[in-house]
Amino acid sequence: MFCTECGKKLKDGVCPNCESEKKVTLTVTRPKSMVGMAISFTVYVDGKDIGKLKNNTSLTCDVTVGEHTIIVKSLEKEVKQNILVKEDTNSVEAIVGIKMGLIAGRAVLKDVIYK
Repeated sequence: MFCTECGKKLKDGVCPNCESEKKVTLTVTRPKSMVGMAISFTVYVDGKDIGKLKNNTSLTCDVTVGEHTIIVKSLEKEVKQNILVKEDTNSVEAIVGIKMGLIAGRAVLKDVIYK
């Protein structure tokens, strides 16, 4: 992989020339569904709130090479998933679904796709 700033070859995800770290796009997606369509989730990446995930929407943020934590919170439950972004990864997509309980809906992390 090469630095997007200066074009030099990256070493362990960091450019030895300008010291900028490789950025990878992380997308958290909730596909369209009739089940729980009015319920939204709050998404955190490494403790930072990146927004509300509603039905048929996506949230994106940039992450660096290394381990990261995705947390999806609903009123009833919190789902936590650790991901490992490798140097050869260009983007990561986390697919979030919903499982309805008796009173509220819970987030379910269905899949993590590394591209």
